[in-house]
Amino acid sequence: MSCILLGDRPKLADIKGDAAGLTELTELMKRCWDHKPERRPRALECTTETEKLFKIHEHELTDAVIEVLKKLDQKAVAPLRFL
Repeated sequence: MSCILLGDRPKLADIKGDAAGLTELTELMKRCWDHKPERRPRALECTTETEKLFKIHEHELTDAVIEVLKKLDQKAVAPLRFL
């Protein structure tokens, strides 16, 4: 916690990829870290921005969850095949 108070932040260079909205997300993060509180976005703006990003990837998230559930289901059934 003290590191954050001293201004330490994650290295944005470590956030790599070409996912849609990634640039917007990192820009929002930087604005949230502004040293001047009055220049930081309000909670409603953060919510609105992240909801937009969620909508871009919503279908992909659903597909990913379904894929994970299938794999978990296969692992649960696999021991029964040997009976």
